Amino acid sequence: MTPLRHPFLILIQYASDAQLLLPVADELRLRGVSPLLYVTRAALKSESLRREWKQSSFRWRALHRPAWPQVILSLKGRYSGFLSAAESSAPPHRLAHRWAQWMNRKRVPTFTMQHGLENIGLNYADHEYPAGSIDFASQKIFLWGKESLLHPDVSPSVRSRCVAVGCTKKIGQNRARNTSRRILLIFENLHWSRYSQSYRDAFVRDLEAQAIRHPNWEFHVKSHPTGRWLFGQKLNLSKVSNLTFLKAEDAVEFGVATAVITTPSTIALDAAMHDLPVAVLSYGLELGAYKPLSLIQQGSDWEKFLDSVICQPDAELSRALVERNCLLTEAANRVADKITEEVSRYN
Repeated sequence: MTPLRHPFLILIQYASDAQLLLPVADELRLRGVSPLLYVTRAALKSESLRREWKQSSFRWRALHRPAWPQVILSLKGRYSGFLSAAESSAPPHRLAHRWAQWMNRKRVPTFTMQHGLENIGLNYADHEYPAGSIDFASQKIFLWGKESLLHPDVSPSVRSRCVAVGCTKKIGQNRARNTSRRILLIFENLHWSRYSQSYRDAFVRDLEAQAIRHPNWEFHVKSHPTGRWLFGQKLNLSKVSNLTFLKAEDAVEFGVATAVITTPSTIALDAAMHDLPVAVLSYGLELGAYKPLSLIQQGSDWEKFLDSVICQPDAELSRALVERNCLLTEAANRVADKITEEVSRYN
């Protein structure tokens, strides 16, 4: 492909966006496309993203005021295309939504991606975001898995713009498992409004009780960098010497883990991609998207899961989750091919 005269704009609104977008940026550059990365101040709180900024040869711009008027003023010049990791009409994704709308008016091709295992507007709905209430401005929406995984009430307009490509995250080689230490990584996600008080109480109670009951395990707790709900709970940590809270901003180190327990979150899929045994905290929730992983309904299920990890540390269920939800392809290559094909029609 002939190198394009105008830069291709990529928006990193949240630090986690970089996992999806940077592999695509690498592939686009190989195809003669010049990525220009705009990164919000919130995303730059991530140490790993700041390190990536310093080490990479991409052109980066810090977006210190991501309010709508400042966004418009910052987008001067011409662009060959626009890519985001999480764009929709939902408030958390509205910045990318408005950028995509503005680019559409300028006749610039626009693209966004599935950004989670349960993605509102695509394959997930709840009382806050009912099915059909979410719209997308992007002309193409890249899916991790088959289109058959879309919610049945997704509108024809959205469905027609979806393209199944796979998940673009790069999964690095794990370090050799540390057989002398048993490390359980425990994750809490952002969306605590989805859970009842009984769910929250059970999680806090079982976390503390199971750490006390399993002194030979190290319990490493990682809160969501935006939510940090668990930091506000009263845990009697003086009784639990093997319970450690990791920095919320730090990158996840799956390579040190023996197993993972998480609230319903894309973390379950990330851990499964690293071939780790994974269990999801259900406590009565219907979690069909996480089948066939182990679902924890009560305290004794924590023990059953940990015992199974010791006796049979195989991650067969995790591999089944990945195969069910992600096309096993060179996804970043496929996305870059689709983008360059579309961009060439406009330039």
